[in-house]
Amino acid sequence: LVRLSPRPLPEHLSYYYPEEDYYSYQALTERSSIGFIDRFRSSIRKAVLEKMGYPTTPLNVLEKIIQPAANLLFKSRATYGWGDRFPMYVPNGRVLDVGCGSGIYLSQLKALGWAVSGIEISSKAAAVAKEQYGIDVFCGQPTDAPFEDESFDHIHINHALEHFPDPFSVLKKVKTLLKPNGTLYIEVPNVESYGAAAAGPYWLHWDAPRHLFGFTPRSLEKSIVDAGLEVRKMTTILADFREWEDTYRLEEEKGEMLNDRPIKSFGSKLGHIPGWLGARMAYGYDKTKGDFLCCWASRKQNGVKPAASRHK
Repeated sequence: LVRLSPRPLPEHLSYYYPEEDYYSYQALTERSSIGFIDRFRSSIRKAVLEKMGYPTTPLNVLEKIIQPAANLLFKSRATYGWGDRFPMYVPNGRVLDVGCGSGIYLSQLKALGWAVSGIEISSKAAAVAKEQYGIDVFCGQPTDAPFEDESFDHIHINHALEHFPDPFSVLKKVKTLLKPNGTLYIEVPNVESYGAAAAGPYWLHWDAPRHLFGFTPRSLEKSIVDAGLEVRKMTTILADFREWEDTYRLEEEKGEMLNDRPIKSFGSKLGHIPGWLGARMAYGYDKTKGDFLCCWASRKQNGVKPAASRHK
């Protein structure tokens, strides 16, 4: 486990999350038009959701054609970014998103039939979730959330655990909130990734001082198990091409915050490509070297022996 040192005082943390432009505090911008690619992706999503137990309308001709691709995505949906988006369907199920931002993820699950709740430290983001999507969000630390014990079928912590001053206490709270057969999904940056090794201090996902902790596969698993949860599966996925662009720009500018500043030249645009390709080659040889750790867990059952390590 990697700890940021020195770290901001708790009363100073809000300075590093500007409510006017921090990305996860904003509502989703609706697109004015939908093209063929969007319809194709929507068809794949629908076919995958059907495999995951969600009630859907009958498949159209295109959706029937791509059903084999949907089967592949269902079997390896973590690799393709589907596992964190949609848990297996539970009729009348309840979902909690810890660090829910403006509620975009919860709005998607709400539309699919889930009862949804969120936890968020930003009052502005919580207000957006309420006004834009009709989602009630507890504004405060997860450990103070007033939800009843064993009240959620699925809990989602997507790129939030590393932000909390005491992630272990958050995991213990999550354990009390999960139903006996409930599931937990966690995604965090992988500090043992090829990207972290290649970019060093300029790796985008160090994100100091917002990220107070950095997790390896082993430290994430230990934290989960010590909180009374059982790891069912752990894998890694790769960051997309744009994030390698941002990492290269950080290195080019000696670690300055760049936000939307353009890359200065065509040559600079090409500079990050070898690293991006190298990450994909390394991932082909070692699936533990992806940029993000993806972990599925559940509550330990009485009399059930904890699972063996799920990472390699």
